[in-house]
Amino acid sequence: MVWYGGWVELVVTGPVSSGALTPGPIGAVTLQGSDGIYRDGLTVQLTGGTINALACTITTPQLTFPIGDISAAAFGSVVGTTPAVAQNTQNLGLNCSAGTNIRFP
Repeated sequence: MVWYGGWVELVVTGPVSSGALTPGPIGAVTLQGSDGIYRDGLTVQLTGGTINALACTITTPQLTFPIGDISAAAFGSVVGTTPAVAQNTQNLGLNCSAGTNIRFP
């Protein structure tokens, strides 16, 4: 039997916080021989490590969007259309951990 190696992937399934990983067994590998019989192979041990939860904080204390009075007719009939007089763009300041991936839809 030849073993070429493998890998272990930790998958996030809930909220994450920074801290040390607890050492111990995290899985087992069962091997099938050329005779078709399954045998205990090895136990996968986590020997340590650290999780660094990446996050951002908002640095803009307040955003105000004054749009005034707008006639209902200005909205038209297309869903999602905003009248030009009602459009207002502002910047939201973020302070993020190095390596944080920010995506906007």
